Amino acid sequence: LNLLHVKAVFRKTFSFVWIGGFVDLMIPAESFSGEISKIYLMSKDTGEDAGKVAASVVSHRILTLGTTFGAIIVGSIFLLLGYERSQIVANFMLFVAVCTIAAIFSIVYLSLRPRATSRIAGWITGFLSRVSKGRWQLSRLRTEAKRMLSEFHQGMEILMTHPKSLISPFFFSIVAFSLDVLISFLVFTSLRVQISLNAILIVYTISNAIQTIPLGMPGEVGIPEILM
Repeated sequence: LNLLHVKAVFRKTFSFVWIGGFVDLMIPAESFSGEISKIYLMSKDTGEDAGKVAASVVSHRILTLGTTFGAIIVGSIFLLLGYERSQIVANFMLFVAVCTIAAIFSIVYLSLRPRATSRIAGWITGFLSRVSKGRWQLSRLRTEAKRMLSEFHQGMEILMTHPKSLISPFFFSIVAFSLDVLISFLVFTSLRVQISLNAILIVYTISNAIQTIPLGMPGEVGIPEILM
């Protein structure tokens, strides 16, 4: 947000992140609900264009997926070295890794290709026009969408051309993921369950990867806990 010159107050940003988590709990659609609420609240609070704020949220999603992919690699190494090899599990982890890479590639591609996103926006407004059968006035919506997409792509271009500024967010993303894994490990330890941190990392990584892939499984309905 700072790099995009969005004058956000840390206390407000902290609150909006918690609100986004709450929305994810109420509407279990990990790919959209929390992000949309954060974009709306931050844009309304700062007066900045929603497209510019969306660029920061999308870049955060890319960093999160990158962290997850790195954890999949580490978890796969632990699995192959420390446990009896299971072809089914190995194939499943490979499948999750490929899906994660595809998700990262798709988000980055759409973020850097204005024509592609404009075409998608055109399909959506065209669909709405056919559904409404001319009853809805969509010209204003098209104009607003075009302006927001322009701000979004400008924001993503700024972020991509300043990679050094993303080092600290990426570091904190790794810290956050590590603390999540540690929470699960400490819970099992407190229950006097003998289980290695490697095993927790493997299971948590697989389940977390599935729920963070766009259009994947709902993220806040206990899927990692059930799998563990």
